[in-house]
Amino acid sequence: MVELQHEVFPSEWIARGRVRNCLQSNLFKIRDEHLDVFAKHGFELGISVDFSPGVRVTVGGGATEDAVRKNMRRLLERGVPFGIITVLAGHTVPRIERIFAEVAGWKRPVRLLPLFGGPSARPMQGVAIQQSAILAAMMTFFKLWMDAGMEPRTDPLDSCLRTIVLKRMNLKRPTQDRALLGNDVLVIDRDGTLSCDAYREHGVFGNLLQTSITEIIDGPAYRYVIDEETRLKSSVCGACSFRGACDTSPIARNFDSHVVQDCPTEKYLLPMIEAHLEERGFFDDEFAATARRMTETFVTDSYEADFAPTSASPETWRAPMMQSMG
Repeated sequence: MVELQHEVFPSEWIARGRVRNCLQSNLFKIRDEHLDVFAKHGFELGISVDFSPGVRVTVGGGATEDAVRKNMRRLLERGVPFGIITVLAGHTVPRIERIFAEVAGWKRPVRLLPLFGGPSARPMQGVAIQQSAILAAMMTFFKLWMDAGMEPRTDPLDSCLRTIVLKRMNLKRPTQDRALLGNDVLVIDRDGTLSCDAYREHGVFGNLLQTSITEIIDGPAYRYVIDEETRLKSSVCGACSFRGACDTSPIARNFDSHVVQDCPTEKYLLPMIEAHLEERGFFDDEFAATARRMTETFVTDSYEADFAPTSASPETWRAPMMQSMG
């Protein structure tokens, strides 16, 4: 696959990170030869680990956490970049303070993944919990994260904080255009089936063994999903006070949005974070000056980034923001 990428894509795309190889794994088992490939070709790994016993178990019901920690240390030793993906659900929400301490100790990027009730095909035994409890846990994590200097980089807390800053600065971003940008993730099954996710009623676009990608993207199934997302954004985002500062991308990023017909995380988390910052007196004159400098840096970096993987590094704004909020 890597050899094919070098044959198909311009070398500068690969050098600049426009073409990347990312894998998600529970990292329970990994062989040295796999680590060799990852290190040689710059693979990035997302490690699904909840640091809570009893749910992610072996076939025989055994614990997996210690084995995963051991393999994460192997990644660090080999210099293989990785981030941590932690589900927020019934098994993790009650342990959120311990989980923060664990992920903070690894000093790796973190993605918090709220798991809401969804289709009947989604197994929820032992992990189901109310949305309000998940949001409360995210606020607990946020407060700990702020006290720790906004480290490690955490999604969606980083993006939420940036949205709040833009709102307080009365700055707006263009609305995300799915028809222009395409999908962040498309799933190709072993039989060639192309889809956007496993649970979506209209999520299957076609088969790459039978139809070209161009025909699929131009076809009615893909167009339906774009139109469906546009309708959902119009319905959910229209009256949101963060619209403009938020570019509506949370609707697209959260795979539960189309299930619950809502923006299940940011719509509720953003006002909670803003109220917390207001209560702690962060929005003073010093904040406004710092935010203005931060925003100028962010915009400049965004233009200079061109086709870089991210529009601007969070490090360009995290340090000055912490000075203001300290």
